[in-house]
Amino acid sequence: TPDIELTYDNSAIGFFTSTDTTWFTSQLDCLNWGGNLATINSAIEDSLLFYSSTDIDIYFSCWIGLNDIENDAGIDANAFVWVDGSDSTYRNFDTLGRSFPLEIDGRNCVRNRYRTAAGILSNGWFNPPCTVIRYCYFCNKLGNSKGCDLIYEGSCYRVFEARDGINWLDAQSSCAVWGGDLTSITTERENNYLYTIIPDTVSNCWIGLNDRDGDGTYSWIDGSVYSHTNWTGSEQSISDDDC
Repeated sequence: TPDIELTYDNSAIGFFTSTDTTWFTSQLDCLNWGGNLATINSAIEDSLLFYSSTDIDIYFSCWIGLNDIENDAGIDANAFVWVDGSDSTYRNFDTLGRSFPLEIDGRNCVRNRYRTAAGILSNGWFNPPCTVIRYCYFCNKLGNSKGCDLIYEGSCYRVFEARDGINWLDAQSSCAVWGGDLTSITTERENNYLYTIIPDTVSNCWIGLNDRDGDGTYSWIDGSVYSHTNWTGSEQSISDDDC
């Protein structure tokens, strides 16, 4: 069972942690889950995987599906392929300090999330030997059986765009018609996830936090516990703003 499960572009994505796993055992686990080690098709999807796991207390890089195991001629930067046979050409090899992929025999598999010698956490990829022990991996599989646009940790999400603008009450009404509420955000990880799914054409979105029942007494419209905050500057103290 994934530690985190979400959907993107009609694929279910699972983030798994483990006490120790090689690329091969990770792929076997993904097959047992019904998928493969993850194929990453775009910078948006890459960021989604990266930010969905950054507050997990595992600052090791995670296995993904890219490899050149079948290349008998040694390591070739142009010979890496996805384990599920996808023709995705997206690549994000790390360039901080060393230029990846390293064209060294035996370094046939790929991990994302790389902490540099200076301690900088980057979502660039690099290629270690496939038998190196890691502690996390991403799987994906086609299909979304729950009928939601996006699924994250068991919750359904949909981003609504209003070309002419919309106020908070009308936005909440639209969510209610859909069968939900304006979203609550209860963890930093969830906040990071929502950031990745907002279209580039959108600068601000309504969420469910409000103090309509009393200035300064904030609560989530769906009744979730108000514990996580991410206020910008003095926004919280503006008395005329309730939402």
